[in-house]
Amino acid sequence: MTKSMMDAQLKYFKQPGKVQEIAKLNRAYFEALVEEGFTEDQALKIITAESLLPKAGSTGK
Repeated sequence: MTKSMMDAQLKYFKQPGKVQEIAKLNRAYFEALVEEGFTEDQALKIITAESLLPKAGSTGK
């Protein structure tokens, strides 16, 4: 089941423009965190640890 989920994610990310959409979303998340008072270092740590999108292989606990 995990392999099929990962295959589906890869297929989704290979669609034209999807990676750019994700990059824009992550950038907006980062900028919003900074606007709310987090330092850039804190914001970077948050977006790398707590992505808005599920990571590949995530079980969605």
